[in-house]
Amino acid sequence: MLCAKIPNLSPFSSLLSLLLYCSCISVLLSLLMNVTPPLALYFHWPFCLSKCAYCAFNSVASPPLPFVEEKQWVQALIVSFDWHVQHILQNRAPFYAIQSIFFGGGTPSLLHPESIYTLIKHVRTLWPFDLKATEITLEANPDTLTADRLISFFEAGINRLSLGVQALNNADLAHLGRTHSLERALQVISWISKVFANYNLDFIYKRPGQSLKMWETELEQICTFNSPHLSLYELTIEPGTPLADPMKKFSVKTERFLETTLRFMQKKGYSAYEISNFCRPHHACAHNLAYWHYQEYLGIGPGTHSRIGQRSERTAFTALSDLHKWRISVADTGGIATTTPLSSKERLIEHLLMGLRLEEGISWHQLEDNAGTSYVDTLCASSHFKMLQEKNILIVTQNGIKASHQGRLQIDAIVDYLNI
Repeated sequence: MLCAKIPNLSPFSSLLSLLLYCSCISVLLSLLMNVTPPLALYFHWPFCLSKCAYCAFNSVASPPLPFVEEKQWVQALIVSFDWHVQHILQNRAPFYAIQSIFFGGGTPSLLHPESIYTLIKHVRTLWPFDLKATEITLEANPDTLTADRLISFFEAGINRLSLGVQALNNADLAHLGRTHSLERALQVISWISKVFANYNLDFIYKRPGQSLKMWETELEQICTFNSPHLSLYELTIEPGTPLADPMKKFSVKTERFLETTLRFMQKKGYSAYEISNFCRPHHACAHNLAYWHYQEYLGIGPGTHSRIGQRSERTAFTALSDLHKWRISVADTGGIATTTPLSSKERLIEHLLMGLRLEEGISWHQLEDNAGTSYVDTLCASSHFKMLQEKNILIVTQNGIKASHQGRLQIDAIVDYLNI
C-alpha cells in the first residue's frame, strides 16, 4: 500500500487521513498516466565512405574503420546512452516504453551486424522490449550491402531497412555524389524485399535539370518496386555544400514538384501521411511519427538532438558535433553541448512545424498539452490565424487543426505568418 491507514481518532485526524489518502491517489494516478510514455531512440553513426554533394549532415568521409576501432566507437555510444539515462531520464527511465530505435548517419550500414546487436542488446537491459513488436530501423547505402549482410542485420534485430537510392539514372547519381550505380541499387532492392517485410526507399526530386515530366516518369518506375514505404524529398541545398552554387540557376517552384508528388502517390494507393513520406496500410514509420507528433526522443551520438520532458518541463539537448570532442566527453557529460529549457512559445512553434506536416494534423489535446491552454487560446484568437482559416489554408475542427492540401505545400510560411 502507498499509505498506511490512519485511525479515526478525531475530526482533525479524519481530515488528515482524507488528505493523505487523496494525495496518495493523486500520485498513483500520475504514475499510471505516465507509466509508459513512448520514447524514440536514435543512434548516430557519423562515418561514410564518401560525402554526398548535397549533404550537410554531421558526417565525415572515412575508409571503413578497423573492427577494433569500430568497437571503441560503439562503446562510446553505450557510455553516452548510459549517461543520458542516468542524468537526463533519471528516475523516470524505467517508466518509458521504447517506441522505436533508429540507426542513422552517416552510413550505419558500414557497421558490423555484431555491433548493431551489441547496441540493441544493451538498450534491452534497461527496456526489455519485444524485438518483433518494436520498430528498429537501419539506414543503408546500396554499396555497403550484400545479400548475406542483410540477413545478418535482420538476425541482429533490425526489422526495418531504409535504403538511400536517391535517383534512377547513373548520371544523376554521379552528380549527387552517390557512389553506387543504378544496377547496384536495383540488385539491393531485390535482396531487401526477400529479407524484410518492412522497408523504405529514399528518393530525391527537384534535382538539377530535372523537369516535372521527368520526375513523373521516375515516380512511375519507383512505384513498380512496390515498396511498403517511400520517402520522397526535395533536394535541399545547404550553404557550403558542392551543389550550392549550381543550384542558384535552378528555379522550378518546389510547390509544383510537391503537389505533383502528393497527387501522383495517392493515385497509386499510397497514403501521403506526411509531406515527404508515403506508405501502404500499417507501414507508417513509427520513429518519424514520434518527431511529427512531438513526442519525446533521445539522440545518442555526435551532433544529435533530443527533446525530453512533458509539458512545461520539456528540454532541448544538443550533442557536440566535433567527433573527437564528443568521444572524449561522453563519460563526463554524455557528449552534451547545450541544454535549453523550452518556453511555451518555442514548444508551440516546434509542434506546429512538425505536426502540420502530417495529413491528420494536430489534436487540440496534444497542442494544449505541449504548449499550454492559454497560449493555444491566444493563437486561435489572432487575426492571422482566422485569416488562414478563411483562406482554407488551415482547417479547424472540434478535435484539432490541420493544413489543407494547399496549406501542406507551405508549412514554414504558415508558421511564419502566424507571427507567434
